Amino acid sequence: GNSETIWQQIADHVVGRGDFTVQTQTDRRRDHFIYDPTAINQSQRLAAHLYSILIAGRFFAIESVDPDLQDDDEVQEWMRDTSLRVLTALVSPESNFSNTFHEAIQEMIDFGTAGVITTDVPGKGMRYSSVPLGQLFIAEDAYGKVDTVMREFQMTNRQVFDRWEKKGTDKMVLDQLRAAAETKPEEKRWIIHSLMPNN
Repeated sequence: GNSETIWQQIADHVVGRGDFTVQTQTDRRRDHFIYDPTAINQSQRLAAHLYSILIAGRFFAIESVDPDLQDDDEVQEWMRDTSLRVLTALVSPESNFSNTFHEAIQEMIDFGTAGVITTDVPGKGMRYSSVPLGQLFIAEDAYGKVDTVMREFQMTNRQVFDRWEKKGTDKMVLDQLRAAAETKPEEKRWIIHSLMPNN
């Protein structure tokens, strides 16, 4: 609760985006409390700079922790080849990795934390999406490590059906989703996505 209040003040008075304790109407300007664009401009410049340092180059490599394998030419070739394959998959346009992590860096600068979700899209591979911080509820374990994330957001009936049609969804639920997608495709429904420890 304390974080959301502070984040809302930052959103209203510094960065001009984000909903935490209020729901902004779509036709209302988000920047009406901002008197000077310095914070927005510098935040965007820092995000671009960090992105260019951290992500834009070759930021990923697989290496062995076993020193004996470091001298094996075949192992080294396999690690280089696999690193290149993973990097190629990450930066492909279908993965949305670049856009997502630029947005995540921007959120970390502005609010101190960010949310990214990774989804496996059948037939297309991994897909990364930035999640607005206002949709997330985060909890930590006894050692301060985030181990629980709840997300509350809206999707249209058509989007819900498309998303869960081939995910082993219960037939009765799938029939209800199909009917809603056909009769009211653009009607929105609330979704709660929970990630928590499986003890």
